[in-house]
Amino acid sequence: MTETLGRRPALVLLPGGPGLENYLKPLADLLAPHTEVLLPDPPSVGARQPDPATIVAMTTELDRLRADSGLARWLVAGHSFGADLALAYAMEHPDRTAGLLSICGTGVQDDRQWHAAYEAGRAEGRDPDHLDGIGFDADRHQLDLAAWRAYIKQPGLLARIGRLTTPLWAIYGSEDVRPRWPMDQIVALVPQGRMEVIHGAGHWPWLTHPGETVAIIDEFLSHASSFVAAERRHVEMAGAIDYAGIDHVQLAMPAGQEDEARRFYADVLGLREVAKPPGLAGRGGCWFASDDRRVNVHLGVEPEFRAARKAHPALAVGNLDALRQRLADAGSKVIDDDAIDVRRFYTADPFGNRVEVVEARGGQAKEG
Repeated sequence: MTETLGRRPALVLLPGGPGLENYLKPLADLLAPHTEVLLPDPPSVGARQPDPATIVAMTTELDRLRADSGLARWLVAGHSFGADLALAYAMEHPDRTAGLLSICGTGVQDDRQWHAAYEAGRAEGRDPDHLDGIGFDADRHQLDLAAWRAYIKQPGLLARIGRLTTPLWAIYGSEDVRPRWPMDQIVALVPQGRMEVIHGAGHWPWLTHPGETVAIIDEFLSHASSFVAAERRHVEMAGAIDYAGIDHVQLAMPAGQEDEARRFYADVLGLREVAKPPGLAGRGGCWFASDDRRVNVHLGVEPEFRAARKAHPALAVGNLDALRQRLADAGSKVIDDDAIDVRRFYTADPFGNRVEVVEARGGQAKEG
């Protein structure tokens, strides 16, 4: 199996339709100087037709092509329906996907208003197809659309998209008659999602705006290559170091203020003071932990003390409102923050150190 060490991963280009032969050779020619490009017929056209015609079966056929090509991983790119199929491939074969490039994809939707806007644009003549001489199977077109509409009804689809860790870049033409909002949603779901809009372009940006299109794809190739290299380094390091968790969080405090620390961390926050080891007891400060010892906060004396007003621990609790009330009753200032999709607030210990409190979800807090 070939791993692309020291060079960019190979890129497979999937056309839209569905039911069309691969019409992306002009784009492949533009990209050939930048990386290795594979230009197969889509898995629903030609000799590789899966039976039955399901999206999962199509992604299996694509992965067989990857394996037959001797590639351990590849970049998956598609245009229109091909972009949607590329997204499905990334979900079904995440370990084989080094990156995902969506060119004018239609997203995971079957929305009436979207279709109405699309049909109106076509009726106005704003959607030239550039498909002269390209083979088209009308029956396969209907079968594959039905397969896609069945695939996107799976209950956990959006959660699966949100768990994609590989780079997902989307290119869209500002004049495309297909509304962009479904792809905006997908880009927002993916941690490494990015949307690039080419102004003045329609549904075929590499034909009307080749320079801008290639420049974006070249940047995507570099970014995806860096991602693959970083991931490989992470795997190598993870095999050598077995992390079990964070043992404790250390905060600084002024000398002689241990009773103030106890009033806040034990009496208000409800943590239990634990004895410091004999070799450290003479240095001052105090240690606190939750009853199950999953949370450990150590206060250490710093001679020239300065409060940590930015760096801070974040404590995950299941009874956020009760702790907020306890802090308020004790006279501690509480500042709510709704910048991210998790309930949380900030407070400060008696020494001015910032402390964040977040609501635990299912026993584990969401990072913020």
